Amino acid sequence: MKIELFWDKAQREILNDTSRIRVLAAGRRWGKSTVARLLLIKVSQEYPGSKIWYVAPSYAKAMSEMRKLKACKAFMQLVKRS
Repeated sequence: MKIELFWDKAQREILNDTSRIRVLAAGRRWGKSTVARLLLIKVSQEYPGSKIWYVAPSYAKAMSEMRKLKACKAFMQLVKRS
């Protein structure tokens, strides 16, 4: 299953970077969490069955992001297939 992803120019630059580890320093409301979600989806498509970590500053923030990912039905189908 292929999920169509949309991002702006700055987000595209981060998502297309081939570094193993990416560190992003950006201000409030830049879209850092959105980039992280898009990256999780992109990597899960490219490497089915791989283990992917999402690191957040707090448990509450991590759970909030996981709820948003679980709301994406196509992403959950990718995860269930792995």
